[in-house]
Amino acid sequence: MTSIREQVRDAVREFLGAQQTVTAQPMRTAPKPEPHTRRAAFEALTSLRARQLALDPLRAEAAGLTKELEENEARGAVIRQQLGDVEGENFVKNLNISTAIDRQLAIVRQTASPMIDQLVVDMGVEIDRLLIQKVEVEEQLGERNYDREVPTRPKTTFSTQPSITRRVGAIRKAIQRAGELKFIDLSEEGLAGELAALRDALPAIEAPEKVRV
Repeated sequence: MTSIREQVRDAVREFLGAQQTVTAQPMRTAPKPEPHTRRAAFEALTSLRARQLALDPLRAEAAGLTKELEENEARGAVIRQQLGDVEGENFVKNLNISTAIDRQLAIVRQTASPMIDQLVVDMGVEIDRLLIQKVEVEEQLGERNYDREVPTRPKTTFSTQPSITRRVGAIRKAIQRAGELKFIDLSEEGLAGELAALRDALPAIEAPEKVRV
């Protein structure tokens, strides 16, 4: 029978046999920077901070511009209000003046010499007459052209249509000018001379002229 002492001894041996030798591992730490690398970092920081401080004038300028902008915006609101007031006053005054001008022009138009309206009536009658006037057309045959395979004779057309058209155009311009004369301050004698000149300037209906060959 195994004694108590032997059982204890065997247990101790078994425990010691089960143990493994453990080699202690050192705690991992960050690598220590090289002295020259650390010094370079400090030098870079000094340079960068100096460059950052050099931006102070720019920051001050930006702050000044911001303040100026705010002041200008406030002033702009005042100017816009003043501009609105001035434009409104100008609109009202100009409208009143324009209305007064229209009233005076109406008086000038209504008191114009009846000689002007008579010229316009006469011109209208002349246009109506010209529009229904028969256009004279003449055709002339030239000598036969024997150089062609089928000999032909050239034909030239003469017409009074061009001179009629010129006279109608001149009459319309005379009517327009007569309307303008209503608003020109002329004596009766001066006005009569203007109207006579308009009548005399009308081109006559001439003999038929060549219009097509």
